[in-house]
Amino acid sequence: MDELEGAVQEDKKTAPIAVFLQGVVMIMKKLGKILEKEGVSPIECIGQAFDPLKHEIIAKVENDEEGKIIEEVRKGYIMKGKVIRPSIVKISVKPPLKITKEVKSSEQKEIK
Repeated sequence: MDELEGAVQEDKKTAPIAVFLQGVVMIMKKLGKILEKEGVSPIECIGQAFDPLKHEIIAKVENDEEGKIIEEVRKGYIMKGKVIRPSIVKISVKPPLKITKEVKSSEQKEIK
């Protein structure tokens, strides 16, 4: 709370944005330490295989690798081994196979 109040007080004095952001970073670090003490940890997911128990897919991106997480849109959290908020992610999928059909010149004449 002290850091939040300090950030608000600095903003009232029309402090530069850098000072305000410093206060927000301090709050994030302090909150992170509190959550860690309570057994809450972020889900590491970039480059990992998709796990429906830990991740929710928001988008699929065509890539040579299948089922790998390529971007984390929203961080997920685990508390004492249980998912309390899944990560929202983008995963890679192989592009669909393109089937091409060769059309013979005789068939082209029939089509016209």
